[in-house]
Amino acid sequence: MNEVASNTTGSVNTAVGNGALYYNTTGNWNTAIGYGAGGSTGSLTNATAIGANAVVAVSNAMVLGGTGAYAVKV
Repeated sequence: MNEVASNTTGSVNTAVGNGALYYNTTGNWNTAIGYGAGGSTGSLTNATAIGANAVVAVSNAMVLGGTGAYAVKV
């Protein structure tokens, strides 16, 4: 499992799933649930990504589901 593998100084993050928050380095208060879920950069704050390959691009935001084959169908 490689959750939060690149973390250097980030804290208070929650990652569940292989590769979740993998690229987070200095971001704080982030949540990623699902395979490959996380932020598009390593310095987001208070960002949430839920679902396989869900990627959030800005702080203080949430993404539900990825794109293409990983999109959430409602």
